[in-house]
Amino acid sequence: MFADDYMFVLPDSTVVTKEEFVKDLESRDLVWESVSGRDMRVRVYGNTAIVTGQFFGKGRYKGTAVDEHQLFTSVWIRRNGQWQAVSEHASNLPQARK
Repeated sequence: MFADDYMFVLPDSTVVTKEEFVKDLESRDLVWESVSGRDMRVRVYGNTAIVTGQFFGKGRYKGTAVDEHQLFTSVWIRRNGQWQAVSEHASNLPQARK
């Protein structure tokens, strides 16, 4: 589902590539116990789609507990009849909106 040039900008400004993200999942460095989305909106412009919403996830990253509450924007493109994520950005939700 990720384009080869995929990049994800985390709330702390870290940039994660497809290779790094897949490695974390395959190595089980990143393990989600629960994830959910809220208020998601998809806007399609030809072969490009922009998804916005809220992400909530609990799990572990390299043994450390994570409890994420974020706003996100995800950009997808349709290539050869399939949708691929090309870019994502997340920002932490303010405490009052969690």
